[in-house]
This record gives sequence, structure tokens and C-alpha cells, in this order.
Amino acid sequence: LFYCFEDDHLTQVVAEVHNTPWNERYVYVVPISADMTSPKQFHVSPFMPMNT
Repeated sequence: LFYCFEDDHLTQVVAEVHNTPWNERYVYVVPISADMTSPKQFHVSPFMPMNT
């Protein structure tokens, strides 16, 4: 995780996420004022399709 500040205020968080079996990587940039949800970017389980 990387924390981004402006004038001593947290403005966003940057997270780099990996899923080992598929060797995929995605970087999430989350503004603090925004909703903290994000669509699924890669597989998390061989038993769950991407659209669940």
C-alpha cells in the first residue's frame, strides 16, 4: 500500500494486488473521497467466474 498526502491530509491510497495462480497484477488507485468499491479486475478463485 502507498498512502498519498496533500498538506498533511490523506488524499488517496494506491494498492498493488496479485493473484498467484494466474500471475496477474492490478493497481487500484482509490481516492479517499470516493466510494471504496471497485469492479473485479482478475480471477480470485478457479471455482468462481469473473462475472460473480
